[in-house]
This record gives sequence, C-alpha cells and structure tokens, in this order.
Amino acid sequence: MTAATGAESEEFIQTITLAMQDENIAAGMVGWLIGPKPAEERAKAMIEVAKRCPDKPLMVLSRIDSNKNLEVLDMLQKAGIVVLPTMIYGFKALRHLVDFIEYSAKDHTLALAVPDKKPEGTRKALGEYASKKLLKEAGVAIDLGEVVTSPSGAVEAAKKLGYPVVLKIESDDILHKSDVGGVKLKLQNEADVEKAYADILASVKEKAPKAKVNGILVQHMLPAGVEMILGVNSDPQFGPMLLVGLGGVFVEVFKDAALYPCPVSKVEAQKMLESLKAYKLLTGYRGGEPADIEALTDMMVAVSQFAVKNKNRLKELDLNPVFVYPKGKGVAVADALVVLED
Repeated sequence: MTAATGAESEEFIQTITLAMQDENIAAGMVGWLIGPKPAEERAKAMIEVAKRCPDKPLMVLSRIDSNKNLEVLDMLQKAGIVVLPTMIYGFKALRHLVDFIEYSAKDHTLALAVPDKKPEGTRKALGEYASKKLLKEAGVAIDLGEVVTSPSGAVEAAKKLGYPVVLKIESDDILHKSDVGGVKLKLQNEADVEKAYADILASVKEKAPKAKVNGILVQHMLPAGVEMILGVNSDPQFGPMLLVGLGGVFVEVFKDAALYPCPVSKVEAQKMLESLKAYKLLTGYRGGEPADIEALTDMMVAVSQFAVKNKNRLKELDLNPVFVYPKGKGVAVADALVVLED
C-alpha cells in the first residue's frame, strides 16, 4: 500500500489500523523518509495507529542511513514504535527476529566441540585414499577404490570395480592432482588403463619430482549427479565448523554455502540445505527428479560426528564434489582431503 499524500490524515490512520487489525497480519511496517523537515504530524498519526493496535508491533523503515529529525525519532521510540535502519539492514533485522521467534532448542544440538588444547604440532595432508579410509572407518558411507603399484594391478582393479574407471595419483604430497596431470577419466578398457597409468607417472615425475608416490588409485567412474561440497574447518573459538554448498567448480563461482558448528543433527543439516540458493536443484527444479536429500543429510551428520571425534587434530576436511543422486539412490564422494595436526 502506498500513501504518498495524506499520511497525516484520519484516512491514513484508519487504513493502517484496518490492515493491522486483520487476523493474518502479525505486525505493521511503514516506509518513511524521516528527513530534516518537520514531520511531527505524521509521527502523531503513527502513534495513534499504535494506540489503536496495542497488541501488534508497529515499525518504521527509514529510507536513509541516518535519521536527521531526532525529535521525531524520539517521539516514535517513546511510543514503542521501532525505527529500523535502511531496507538493506532493516529487512535483515526482521529476518533474524523471525528466526529467533521460530527457534526451537529441541531441533538443535547445543553442545560445541571446542578443542581441549591448542594444536602445537605440524600439519599433514592425507592423500585421497588415506582420507577416505579414515572417514569410512568413522562410519561415513564412502567408497575407497583400490591403490595399485603396477599396470597389471590397475587392470585387475578395473575389472573388479567395473568399467569405466578413473585413475588418480595417490600421494600425500600432491593435493591438487589435476595440476600435475595426475587424473585420467572415463577409461573404458585395459589398453586405456595401461596407458593412463604410464602417463600419470610420467607427468608427476616431471611436474612434481620430489613428491612421494604411494601408488595409483583406481576407482569406478561415478555417474553425474547434483554436485555438492561438504567441508570442515576448525575455528579456534567454536571448534570444527561444517560447510555445505554447491560443489564442483561452482563453489568458487557462486559462493553459495552454509556454515554450522559441529555436531549437527538431521534437522540442522536439513535447515542448512534449505538456506542455500542451490536447494532448488535438490528438490526437482524444472521437472528434474528430486535428489536423495535424506542420504545427503545422513552424510552431513556423519561428517560432523567425525569432526567432533577428531576435534583436537582435525584442521580441514574437503569432500568435493559429492554427487547427490535421485531420491533413494544415495550419494557418492568423488574426491576427499583430510588435513590433520599432530
């Protein structure tokens, strides 16, 4: 509703009062430029509305950063009318108020996992296989693949896992495998596997000659799904913080992520997802199949519990991408990195 003129009239007062008295209205808010010009009459009209509707809060959303008419501001505040800052901050303040009102302790894990001691050791990044193995042992549903040390071993692993397969360099010293030519995708047969094995080792020898190579990791090529990222970063005050967002290359482009202190419950994990702009992609956007949100939240909870158990030495954890498949078909982790401090 707009009221550019007559904002001091009885008609204005009655109109706002009528809207406020509607059972579907919980509060009233009027946008108003409280400028340097005299505005006592308009303030009195607002105060009259507040008197007629004492059971519902009335707010004024200022249209400028600072209120020039301090007398009018004082009148409104003494009458119990909240004066919010400009739109960019005012609506955010209301959003936080609604979240506070809707907050239910039973839906939240109130315990924090603050580290018991300050880490004093050295950081060590684990290779992908070691990272996944650590997570799997802690109850996170994750496929390991197989580490091999010969072309024939790679072929046997590929047969066991099923084509197509992926070959990756396995080394604690190489965090970004693609940068050193350490990844070969969509390998369809024995010849592809043997060539990929040789090419990876040759490329790594050239681009990372000092890296200690544990072998070659063979994995079944994962089908495409909605790409998400799960991560953990240790905060000195709050302990491990769980991150979830749109994954793959999109995590840096759109920066659409939610952060929450560990551990998280299923309800908290669900709310984290719902806060993302990318959540629509998980619910069947534009005729697509709904994704397996249940499996994703299960993994989020399991990762947060892993972070809590390792709060004194876990510095970073990165699962990216995590493929989320249609409802009932689960999730799969394509790559993993765990950084510990001992």
